[in-house]
Amino acid sequence: AMVADIFGFSSGEVLNPFGGQNEFLSAMVAARALEGTLQLSQMAQIAACIEATIPFRSINAEGKTPADLLYLRLVDVNNKFQLHMTEEDIVETIHLSVDLSNRDVRNFSSSDTGYFLEQTWKLLPESNVPLRQKTLYTVFDYYNALFKLEKFFSNLDSNVVFRHFRDRPDEMTRQALNRQAALNLEIGCSYVRAKLLSIAILAAIAHLTGGDVPMSFFTGDLPEIERCAARLDDKFSQMDTDKGTTGTFQDEKVYELLMKGRRMDSSFDARDSPMAAYLYRMIGAEGVNKSLEYAVVTLDNVSSSGLLKSLPRGVLAEIVRNTATIVEIRADKLLTILEELN
Repeated sequence: AMVADIFGFSSGEVLNPFGGQNEFLSAMVAARALEGTLQLSQMAQIAACIEATIPFRSINAEGKTPADLLYLRLVDVNNKFQLHMTEEDIVETIHLSVDLSNRDVRNFSSSDTGYFLEQTWKLLPESNVPLRQKTLYTVFDYYNALFKLEKFFSNLDSNVVFRHFRDRPDEMTRQALNRQAALNLEIGCSYVRAKLLSIAILAAIAHLTGGDVPMSFFTGDLPEIERCAARLDDKFSQMDTDKGTTGTFQDEKVYELLMKGRRMDSSFDARDSPMAAYLYRMIGAEGVNKSLEYAVVTLDNVSSSGLLKSLPRGVLAEIVRNTATIVEIRADKLLTILEELN
């Protein structure tokens, strides 16, 4: 009951996996494991710190921050369960919780956007179970994962990433954290959109040529030290893209991240994305965004064809021909689609 009160949950309430369910269960396990070892007030402090790691919550209608609300709940819990915490103890607990919360999302404040994206990619399998299967997840599995990530990045307010309570951290530090979070989200959005478009094109091609298949069927196996397999991205890694469309905005930082990659490979994806870099260089951010208008939750014949038609003919031809060299079993269908679209 005490942990539920700290989280602001009531008996019979249905918990949201993205609204504190995991954190609440973690706090419950901690309380059960430490019962009889720590004082009740200490377990309350631990639960409060875990509650603070529920991310990306806005100020409520009354102007209260998540830390403000946690403070008020902890005051009530202190009185209800006679924890004998002083005002100083409660304030220090909230400060500790804010510090832990900010450490939990510290990648948003990194000046290295590659590190920021690397940490984001590590978390993708948590909310996208198929990606845990390194060689078995499909084109549409990855497309759906990136589709959700793009929506998340696009809608996330950089001002709700980091917590504060009673001038900790101080105003100057908070502004610096928010500025860096905003910059990482801006670059991250452009990066994810280019990645999403490259996978959306493969998903559209897959749909029009016979249906969904394992990702490696279209892109080749992930690179390994022990062996070297042909990869679709290798077809684009040495390509001259200086003939890209002029007049479209291109951020060199985004292009560099796509071409050279994040800091490390993930368990399901290589760090570099030369095909996405090729798209970004050739059609720019504006072209990427325009084509993504056809990237809907469930691609059908109309949206798949519309997506492919939205690309410049030369760009589409380059992608289709390179893909045909990897997916030889569908090569004829791929080239037929290219002829029909032309």
